Amino acid sequence: LGGYGMGTDYPIYTIPEGEEGAGQYDLKFGHGGLWIGYAPQSHKLIHFYSSAKIGWGKARLRQDKENIYSDRVFVLTPELGFEVNLTEWLKMTFTGGYRWVNGITNLPGTLENEDFSSPVGIITFRIGGFEDDF
Repeated sequence: LGGYGMGTDYPIYTIPEGEEGAGQYDLKFGHGGLWIGYAPQSHKLIHFYSSAKIGWGKARLRQDKENIYSDRVFVLTPELGFEVNLTEWLKMTFTGGYRWVNGITNLPGTLENEDFSSPVGIITFRIGGFEDDF
């Protein structure tokens, strides 16, 4: 159990002339929340790993660093993969999954939930104490 946070910035998003909100924007997408995972047989060098990130955030269209349009979103990202124990305190995880986004309703142009939802491939370094003797 842990937390996560991530953000993405697309420097130019253009809404064509004739559509609501026509112009050029910076598109920012950020979210964070809970991160839960399961790693059976974690004592083995290489083992199965699964996790889910459950979070909330915002999708924003900005001009000159001011939010012009904004939507609050819910994000769910289930993942499956494998984990490698590099040391007692360092693990490297390779996973694939799907980021599902819901809540895009107020952004102009053709932006919809599906534009922010996508397959994902993730490499993660996890640092900490991973003893099985809690």
